[in-house]
Order: sequence, then structure tokens, then C-alpha cells
Amino acid sequence: MDMTDTRYYPLTTVDSERYKRIPMFAVTDLKMMQGEISLYLSEITPQHFRLHSKKAMTQKSTDRLEIRCPRCGKPMKQISVNADEYNLSLYRCNGCNNNEEVLK
Repeated sequence: MDMTDTRYYPLTTVDSERYKRIPMFAVTDLKMMQGEISLYLSEITPQHFRLHSKKAMTQKSTDRLEIRCPRCGKPMKQISVNADEYNLSLYRCNGCNNNEEVLK
């Protein structure tokens, strides 16, 4: 994987209410994410991610989600509103920002 490749993380549900999501493996194939995966993250910069959805989502739906960091597994903080119905909120991991060991 080249350092310039954008990383995408498919999300899976881990609770019966379907609000808690954890990332799986990283991939660099955007077409696969858009074609087969209903909800995924794209890594904008280290510790910053955008949530994307195959189906339209409202801000209210996005606000309910708890998304875990692909690097450290801690819950991330939502730092923006949805860009549109498919390109959703931005998320930041405060755990990675405060833990240099995770970045190595």
C-alpha cells in the first residue's frame, strides 16, 4: 500500500440497536467500498475520517452512531455535520491524538 493511497474501512455493527460500528480491515479500492459496503470510513488525514453511506442518511441518524477508531479502537468524536446524505460527518480520534504509541 502506497503512502498516498486513501484508506477505506468498512464498518460492521456490534450491537442489537445497530448504533455501534467498528471498522474492519483497511482497503484502497474505492469502487469496492462504493459497490459492496453500506457504511464505511475514508481516512482524510491521520486520526481524521469521513463517514460515507451507500443509502441516504439524515443528520439525526448519523448523530446516533458510535464509531470506533480503526487505529486504536476507542470511540471517535463527531466534529462536523453531514456534507450531504451520502458523504456524512467527519470524525476525529482523541485517543490517537493523545497517544503517540498508536501512531508508530
